[in-house]
Amino acid sequence: MVKLLLNENEKIIINIVSSEKSLKNLPKRIPFDFMINNRICYLFYKKVGDRLDSTELKQIHDKVEETRLLIDEIHNLSKIFREHNISFTMSCKTIESQCDGHEVDVLVNEHQMEKVKNILEKLGYISVPWGGAYAKVFGEVVIHVDIYPEKNGDDIIFQGRKERRKIDDIWVLSPECELCSRLIKPIVMRSAEFTLCDILHLSNLLEKYNIQRLPKNIKKSWVIPCLHSIYLINILHKAIYSRDIRAPIVEQAKEFHNRSRIWKFLSKIETRKINLPFRSRIFSYSCLVYKLLYDLSHFNFREVIRSVAYFINHITIPVSNTHVSILSLRRILKRKRILVCFTGIDGTGKTTHATKIVKRFKKMGIPCQYVWCNWVPRISYPFMALVYLITGGYRRKDYHKSRILRRIWNYIVIFDFIYLYLLKVKLPLLIGKNVVCDRYVYDTIADLIYDGLYSERASKILLKLVPKPDLVFMLDVPEDISDLRKKDTKDAINIKDSDDAIDYLRIHRNAYLKIAKSLKIPVIDATKDFEDLHEKIYKQVLCAYVEKQKDE
Repeated sequence: MVKLLLNENEKIIINIVSSEKSLKNLPKRIPFDFMINNRICYLFYKKVGDRLDSTELKQIHDKVEETRLLIDEIHNLSKIFREHNISFTMSCKTIESQCDGHEVDVLVNEHQMEKVKNILEKLGYISVPWGGAYAKVFGEVVIHVDIYPEKNGDDIIFQGRKERRKIDDIWVLSPECELCSRLIKPIVMRSAEFTLCDILHLSNLLEKYNIQRLPKNIKKSWVIPCLHSIYLINILHKAIYSRDIRAPIVEQAKEFHNRSRIWKFLSKIETRKINLPFRSRIFSYSCLVYKLLYDLSHFNFREVIRSVAYFINHITIPVSNTHVSILSLRRILKRKRILVCFTGIDGTGKTTHATKIVKRFKKMGIPCQYVWCNWVPRISYPFMALVYLITGGYRRKDYHKSRILRRIWNYIVIFDFIYLYLLKVKLPLLIGKNVVCDRYVYDTIADLIYDGLYSERASKILLKLVPKPDLVFMLDVPEDISDLRKKDTKDAINIKDSDDAIDYLRIHRNAYLKIAKSLKIPVIDATKDFEDLHEKIYKQVLCAYVEKQKDE
């Protein structure tokens, strides 16, 4: 017995977005997480957007805007490709079902691949390290375009020009190829998940085009997994809408399951309790095992090797709060990364600029990490404790009083900073991430100047040992403005008893300006409008990233 685990509010949302049920009253409490996870925000908004106030719309507005931009961009790209005589086929659920989305697959002739990539780059897209992916920023929204070569033969997911149809002047996959693409992809990617938008899209595809069979050139080893997928989709559809999907191929899938005890048993286990999105590891692993056994039994060892290699390449491993396949990680490691740093006195906006750039890069699918890279004692802790015991209470701000400490302290700081760099900066760079530093070695030197512990020789050694960033942004504001922007300077920093916050900021600012002049680092006036300044900085960082990739 199938049990649908949805609350009343979620059931009302399902009825609202369904084309076959009449519009009902809005739920008492709109389940935004359910809508976002099932990618139905745009469908919901199109039906009842005028009945919601701005506060209710706030949580789904981004998804709606993202989908609108994607639809517009799909039409724009289609027009441009036609003008350049590009033979293309697109695959995106948003085109027909208008579910939420931010990416589109584009299939082109292999000999036109470079031409398409050049067109995208001229349109402002940049290459990101995920295969043939390109991304473009539209304000706070990022659109992803994945380019694939059209293949002939038995590759059912990406067929060719003969297997396509036209929707609103956009060439898309034929219904049969679209169906197989949507069914096989969760299996091979081992992301066995069906959202409500998947169920709506696939059921619409099956009924609207009355699909009676799978394509003739689909690999025989994929026939059973596809039928199993269709059977599962029908169970989900029936649990939600209390009726089967009206399509001949659904009856074929039922007939197959009635004959096969194993597949029927697996389906029964999978669908005892249904929640949306529907997730099942049994689904993908059982299909992959079946395909492997099928190829072995037919002595198709080439296909077995390909399947095993594909499986190994798509094993996912955790990388910085996400899971990345081994294949993607290999591509990432081959890419060149950039190191960017923001330096300057307090209140110049270093942290805000750095975090915003990281956020925008991540939205485009570019691996990026924010790092606070100011000097903190690590290796020097035992030494500091020893000094404290010997001197009877010397704190670091008093070290300038000792001639011995003035001579050796810079060299101790070098060890500390090298340790900090290796741990916080070098390690993320090694695993393929671009790094944006909030403070860097220049801030450490400025602190030494303020503390009266600066040694020119030691600082030169430190600068030689630590790699120079690809971009350095030294932000500057007058000390009185800095004090107004950041009122906790004295409380947050180990200031000398003889100095107040303004003295601290003035000495530091002069130190930064001397460092900038000595190392020929441009000084940026941070009193200008923040948003305008940020856009200029962001474009510089983006251009540096793009140029570095071109140098490969």
